[in-house]
Amino acid sequence: MPRKIPAVGQIYGSWTLVDATPVPSVSGGQTRLNYLCQCVCGQQKLVNGSNLRRRLSTSCGCLRDTRTGVRSISHGMSKTPLYAVWRTMLQRCDKPNFIQYKDYGGRGIKVCERWYKFENFYMDMGPPPFPKASIERVDNDRGYEPENVVWADRATQAKNKRTTVRFDFAGSSLTLREWSEKLGVKSATLASRIYVYGWPLERALQPAKTEATV
Repeated sequence: MPRKIPAVGQIYGSWTLVDATPVPSVSGGQTRLNYLCQCVCGQQKLVNGSNLRRRLSTSCGCLRDTRTGVRSISHGMSKTPLYAVWRTMLQRCDKPNFIQYKDYGGRGIKVCERWYKFENFYMDMGPPPFPKASIERVDNDRGYEPENVVWADRATQAKNKRTTVRFDFAGSSLTLREWSEKLGVKSATLASRIYVYGWPLERALQPAKTEATV
């Protein structure tokens, strides 16, 4: 009977499958199929498919008996708002049974490889700058990556849902990405000026050589 092919986003204990392409290895004269998985702590590792199905491997080893006093999440941030934002981002893109998957992973939106590790996401984004802050992609047709993500509030996200927002200034009507190319300023910088700092367009949409200091 052929082995059942696992699906990306499938959960095995604390493991989440992030790549369903099998990576063969030989052990004891037998060929075993391994799959790239990510633990809840952010660690990625190739795990034997049989061990996943039989629940012989349920985490990267970060989980310990609570009697030892060792934290279950090595970075100690599993209950923070930032960790919740990170987990939701991954579920949107990688978990087909997640309620928002069709609007994200289902239409090709992906998380950059660097951000599959929580510590890297934290290093790039920092803590939420205000209560109930969420992450917003500057270009809705691109994925979650440092150059395309800024912190935003719900009102900002509501304005940018699936439609491309255009900004009218100096006789031009362009998207942030188009303004970025025209001005030589990063899209994320322009988005922060407009959405986070609330700058008027005549100040926010300035070329790189006359870029104002935030």
